Amino acid sequence: MKLMKTITLSLLILCTLCACQNNTQIKDLSIPLLKISYDSGECSLYEWNVEKEEIISKEKTLFINKEDPFSLLYTYWNGKDKFILYDDNTHIINSDNSVTVSFRENRRESYFQDYILLKMDDNSFILKTEKESYNIPLESTIVINGEEFFVKELALSAFYVKENKAYILLNNYSTEENCIKLYILEVDYNSGISELYEVENCPNTLSPSLPPAGNNVMPLNNSFYVFNYTQIFKIDVDSKTSKEILNIAELKKENYFKSQNKKDYVITRIGQYNNYIIISVVGDWQLSSEENYICLLELDSGNIINLIKAHYEYIVPNL
Repeated sequence: MKLMKTITLSLLILCTLCACQNNTQIKDLSIPLLKISYDSGECSLYEWNVEKEEIISKEKTLFINKEDPFSLLYTYWNGKDKFILYDDNTHIINSDNSVTVSFRENRRESYFQDYILLKMDDNSFILKTEKESYNIPLESTIVINGEEFFVKELALSAFYVKENKAYILLNNYSTEENCIKLYILEVDYNSGISELYEVENCPNTLSPSLPPAGNNVMPLNNSFYVFNYTQIFKIDVDSKTSKEILNIAELKKENYFKSQNKKDYVITRIGQYNNYIIISVVGDWQLSSEENYICLLELDSGNIINLIKAHYEYIVPNL
């Protein structure tokens, strides 16, 4: 009997500590969001107060694109003062010197912090900063594990920069086999020396219908975070290995997502803010009335810290 009381007391203390830790994590935490009105073409600033569990309007319209409001979905931003827009028909509203707005010069550009990476037609890469530009040449063919690849068949997913090295995530996909392989090109961009590695434990559930590129990849904290419809994977740039950190299909839906129609939920967007991972999750996505959630995740474990029913699709910070 004493043993049962001891175990019960220990579990109670553990649950209390976990609850306190979670409350500490979200105290005074607010996540900036962008909301698009497809009727007016306006893109406005909102904020998710995680502690109070509410999304509030900041009553500030940033951009407007009546011709193609859906292009605003491809906006890159750091959640603060830097925006990269997809369509140069977008009009900037009430911009001042505290905000930096630029337009994508090439659809094949990829972004990380203040860096821009572009894959050229001759299979080389150009890494650009505000002050400098580096050319990264590649051979036309590369052999990995005895298998020969044409570099032009490797598509750019994302990249990460630390010290004097760039880590470029590349993908090769087969529509016939419905699978994707991932590779990391490690480059010393001062010397131009590079080496290509295949990502170990590459997720076999990645699909060409949702390729790991653009807004579907988040480079952060020495890693690439990629997702398919229900899973998030963390790829370490040093070890070149992948591991699953979240599978929303395995969650008990009644504890997280409230679906009146009992449909599956899918991940539609990934981003980050203040070293937290943020994802958008949509349920009943094949019906006229979608159910949208925004989830806040721990960086390393992928555990859900908090979530909120959003009612609309929001753009989360992704730079």
